[in-house]
Amino acid sequence: MSRLYTALLGALLLAWGSNALAQATTATGTAPTSAQLDNGVMLTPQIAAVIGRDTSSGLPCVIGKTSTCQLPGYDSSSSGTITAVNGTVTVNTQGKSTVAIDVSADTNVTMAVKGYDGVAWTTLRAYPQSGAAVTTIASTGTWMVPVGGYQQLEVIGTAVGATPSATVALNAGSGVNTDVLLQAAQSAQSCNVATAPATGTNGQQLAVSCDKTGGLVPADGLVIPAASCSSACANTTLWQITSWPYRSVMVQVTSAGTTTTHTYQVSADGNNWVSTRCETTVGGAAASALVSTSTTAIALICDAPLAYFRDQITAYTSGTTTSEGVARATPPAFY
Repeated sequence: MSRLYTALLGALLLAWGSNALAQATTATGTAPTSAQLDNGVMLTPQIAAVIGRDTSSGLPCVIGKTSTCQLPGYDSSSSGTITAVNGTVTVNTQGKSTVAIDVSADTNVTMAVKGYDGVAWTTLRAYPQSGAAVTTIASTGTWMVPVGGYQQLEVIGTAVGATPSATVALNAGSGVNTDVLLQAAQSAQSCNVATAPATGTNGQQLAVSCDKTGGLVPADGLVIPAASCSSACANTTLWQITSWPYRSVMVQVTSAGTTTTHTYQVSADGNNWVSTRCETTVGGAAASALVSTSTTAIALICDAPLAYFRDQITAYTSGTTTSEGVARATPPAFY
């Protein structure tokens, strides 16, 4: 057993010595000669190289050889000046999630933001600190760009004027910018207060705002102005509103006229109408019966599940009939 153990140990030491010799250098950094080995020259073990990634090219590199070679996880940065169409500033984005674009000076240069996925360049959205996302930049400022799935990002000149010059700095990081995600979600939801929803037939504007997910939030308690009819009122729409995104409409008939029937209707398209359900209110307490018409001065709370709501006069004899309302963001109690 001892002979076998000795033989194995000798083989291991021989293998280790050969490998160490192959990896060794002299103090001057050159391979030792046979004479130096015979004289017992001092050998310096060669230290293994640490491999990183070049922040400009994205290729593997040896740490310490160049200033752009960094360990994975570090931010990648780049900067430059764009003075012509197709002039670019580019940063490597492999392993990164967000790029910050800082334009510190811009004179007559319009730029686009593009990402490269290994096959083609695609125009990307850039998100400012506040406001809507953009695909072109023509001023100073700071923007954030999601770059997951892209190998490179570039800011490229697309149009220039007289004496053009734009100073651009890029920084790519692996951290997720939650503001960018939030703005992207809002953009995807297409929340546009300026254009939605539509104006009602009485001229009232259904005021809304955008919530944090990009959804529309109605302003509760929208007043519907009073409307009246005093002759030939049968089959007449007293008033109509675009009820979306409201959930209920409070109606008050302040003057019923003579033998007048108000019918409360909803529609998905504004052309095809069906009766909706309403509950009467007396001294703040709701009655148990649900109705879709009224013939007297009364207050009701009606369901508004579709895009449009109207007070339609379906029967009329004489006199003046008047009603008004309030659109609410909450559904009726019976819903």
